[in-house]
Amino acid sequence: MSGYDGMDGMDGMDGMDGMEGLSAPGFRSGSGRRSIGISPSPYQRFPIPTSLLWRGDTWPPQDVPPAGHPDYAGFGFGYRKHDLYTGAVFNPVPSFPSGAFRADLYSYAALGAFLAIKIPGSAILPPRTWENVLDPSTHAWDDGKTDEELKALIDLMQYRPSVLTEALAQRDNILGYMRGVLNFTGQSHPATMRIAMTAMRIATFQAYRWKAIWMRPRPSQLAPALLPPIEVPGHPSYPSGHSTQSFLLAFCLQEVMPDELGEVGKMPAPGGSPPDVDPPAGPLIRMARRMARNREVLGVHYRSDTDIGEKLATKCFDLIQHAIAMVPPNPIAYPGQPNLAALFEAARREWAIA
Repeated sequence: MSGYDGMDGMDGMDGMDGMEGLSAPGFRSGSGRRSIGISPSPYQRFPIPTSLLWRGDTWPPQDVPPAGHPDYAGFGFGYRKHDLYTGAVFNPVPSFPSGAFRADLYSYAALGAFLAIKIPGSAILPPRTWENVLDPSTHAWDDGKTDEELKALIDLMQYRPSVLTEALAQRDNILGYMRGVLNFTGQSHPATMRIAMTAMRIATFQAYRWKAIWMRPRPSQLAPALLPPIEVPGHPSYPSGHSTQSFLLAFCLQEVMPDELGEVGKMPAPGGSPPDVDPPAGPLIRMARRMARNREVLGVHYRSDTDIGEKLATKCFDLIQHAIAMVPPNPIAYPGQPNLAALFEAARREWAIA
């Protein structure tokens, strides 16, 4: 079997559709195919008294005048001139309906909006953008602690039997687990789903960018005794993509979901004295911690991979918060161009009336 296994190959996303199984929220139904052949007419047989053969119907039906004929529109096949829901006259022509823009594909456009965010700098600090959310030197892992981290991963191997089923499901179902905290779909909360897909897209882009900068080997490359129960993902270890995705998704959902979901907590630093209880956090953050931690139990990530993934998600969310706090919202050049401030406001309204 190849070391690149679909989901783990994206470290949390399965070609984007697998982020929760895009078929689940209702963006896809069936195969999406609409083949047209020659169907037997339900009314006309061939003009032979005893014939059992029906006349074949094509599409458009044979009795419909050709396009451009004066009677063409009278058969219901004319070009639409009015909005079916509002009755408004199209002037000059209708645009693609915004609500029909699939959330996973919309996230590609929204990634562009994220890349355009810039937090002004100061006399001593440069502007903050997606390019400098981390520093290649100061945020690199401490190689002096690698042996300690590997020993900790070997200790975690005893928990594999109890988490294996869950961890395998979370390889390509991060969003599915988050949706389980407070259920929503692309049909019930379309703006929220767009935010979720956008968060996953941003996190994946950033995680792979920084993986390519640091090129950290996977734990089992240094400690074969770890013997991960899954194929080791075919990309560097630091930061953890699952950690980056899970935390950024949790941060964004907490921004629009009811306040009762709780405050954001931080995982204790590696090597420090563990707290008596988990740091305070709501269910979304706790689920993010759980999914990131399960990757350590599988032996495919160090604890420091998880921590830097959370930090990367936090820095990216700082940029998003800057964009959505703009008053008035950043102007857009084209009607369909994603506007993060408007998108988050629409998602908040969804939960206000839920």
